[in-house]
Amino acid sequence: MNLIRESPFKSKESQSFCLFLLVHFALWTLLPLLRQSIPMDSVEAIIWGQICDFGTQKHPPLSGFPAAFFFWLFGQKAIGIYLLSQVFILLGFVYIFRLARLFLSAEKSFLCVILLEGVIYYGFTSAEYNVNIVSLALWPMLTFYFYKATHEGTLSSWILFGVFTALNLLTKYTCGVLIMGAGLYMLASPLGRKAFKTLGFYLSIITALIIISPHIIWLYNYDFFVLDYFAHRTGKPSSLGYLSHLWHPVKFLSAQVLAGLGAILLYFAAFYKNRKSTTPQVSKDDKLFILCLGLAPLLIFAAIALFTGVYLKSMWGTPLLYMLTIGLFVFFPFTLGKTTFKNLLKGAYALMFLFLSAAGAIYTCAGGEKQNLDAKAFAALLHSAIGNDQKLYYVAGDIWYAANMSLYDRDRPTVILDIKNPHNPWVREADFLTRGVLIISEGKGSYHALKSKYETTPLSMLEIKMKSPFGKTEKRDIYYFMILPSKEP
Repeated sequence: MNLIRESPFKSKESQSFCLFLLVHFALWTLLPLLRQSIPMDSVEAIIWGQICDFGTQKHPPLSGFPAAFFFWLFGQKAIGIYLLSQVFILLGFVYIFRLARLFLSAEKSFLCVILLEGVIYYGFTSAEYNVNIVSLALWPMLTFYFYKATHEGTLSSWILFGVFTALNLLTKYTCGVLIMGAGLYMLASPLGRKAFKTLGFYLSIITALIIISPHIIWLYNYDFFVLDYFAHRTGKPSSLGYLSHLWHPVKFLSAQVLAGLGAILLYFAAFYKNRKSTTPQVSKDDKLFILCLGLAPLLIFAAIALFTGVYLKSMWGTPLLYMLTIGLFVFFPFTLGKTTFKNLLKGAYALMFLFLSAAGAIYTCAGGEKQNLDAKAFAALLHSAIGNDQKLYYVAGDIWYAANMSLYDRDRPTVILDIKNPHNPWVREADFLTRGVLIISEGKGSYHALKSKYETTPLSMLEIKMKSPFGKTEKRDIYYFMILPSKEP
């Protein structure tokens, strides 16, 4: 099936599509500027990029590099991060359109993107740049080149599939469910099974392994300690006992349905008005492809929770709905007229402004230091409390406060991501003990744990104040102390 059946850039529908993308990009870039501080995950990603290592304490390293670059490119302003988020969203939209064109007309492919405005991951939560936002671009890229590789068999498509497989793995390990979906298609489809006999398939594997090898070596050198993070996040104790095997997958699946509910309702409002009409059928193999690459990753996630009882965070499902609208058009087809196209476009705009209004209300009225911390003022206040003549080289402790101190303090101290880690991949203990470390925490536990190991200053407390534009002033006590430089020669 040809990728381009007709020119998509001559109709009024295509002009409406391009305008929609521009409006989405501009509004979701500018609205988060109402926040007082850059989101937690975004600040952490900037630090990862600045450290420029082959791994982090949570995820593979890829997402940090563009974060650090855009933060620097825009003069350490928040808009650089918000714009970066929408760059990845826009890239995802482009490849979702290209994916849709493999199965659908240009107009329906436009709507496959436009209706994603009803999925909260593409708008409402997109201000918080993190690994999930990067995945929103990389998942459809991988899927598009996988389709091209299995259906056209060109070496370039197989190599690009290998490249984007590696980039996904270097972004977030949970992309494994998408790769499993691709493997399922290769086993279930005659076209997929033929790929096992081609040189391109094995070149894609070699390409992916070459690209991710530095990260694999890094993990090996540090005993794969990142797995501790996953064990902590998925191993939450549950009072449900064995019922957690049912509750966790049901809760996760329900959260994904709610996340995409706007798009689903908008689609079926049009479907039921036109359900007596049908469009030409998509081939069985293409339907299998959509099920394996679109639906299967979601079900694999749920199956993992079902059989293990592990807890799944709802936001882990961020990239899972990337083929939602394509699947709706393929499995619930209807004839699309210009009036219906316009109505769906209006509905998408209505959802956009509904989510924009909700986000704007949260940014201007809600409390919490993760949104309302004046990072520059905080850094100046804490440095003053320590002593303005004190030179800071390293900072550690609570990653939120430590990262903001690193980004906005005059000395730009280096963040030690996990000072309690015996490996400490990002800085040697001998290095930070020659100059001392500022430790910031929300409680006193870190002080007592580190005091037994290092010589420290007394524990001190600092009160910080935060306020959203229309909210109440909040006060928060944080604790800090210094690990003093070693006296040993």
